This record gives sequence, C-alpha cells and structure tokens, in this order.
Amino acid sequence: MKHFIGGHAPPGCADDADWLYDAGDKGLKGCDHIASDPAKVEKRCSRRVGEDGVPALEACKQTCGKC
Repeated sequence: MKHFIGGHAPPGCADDADWLYDAGDKGLKGCDHIASDPAKVEKRCSRRVGEDGVPALEACKQTCGKC
C-alpha cells in the first residue's frame, strides 16, 4: 500500500468505500480487507472482482498502488 504525505491520496486516487466482493463464507469484503494483509495485497488486487463487476485494481486504486 502506498502512503501519501499527510495520509491523503492525490485527487482521483482513493479507494471506493462502497465497493464489495464476495469472500465466500467470510461474507462481503471491501478495499479495507484487500489492504489488511500486506503480503496478500498484490494477489488480492489482481484476482478480486466486486459484486458490480468492477475489479479491485479499479475500485481500490490507493490500496493497489494504481495512482
């Protein structure tokens, strides 16, 4: 996860707080879960797709380092 000066991402570079994906028996999870284990962020960013069809790489821009 990238860290920004003052803790704020540049304009247009933020995680979508409403984005969720189905994590099976763990229920619906969001970008905060993608970021929860630094060792798994890259894998989660490349594989998870939200309930709305939007991949994590697009929905979790800050977490996935796409800024």
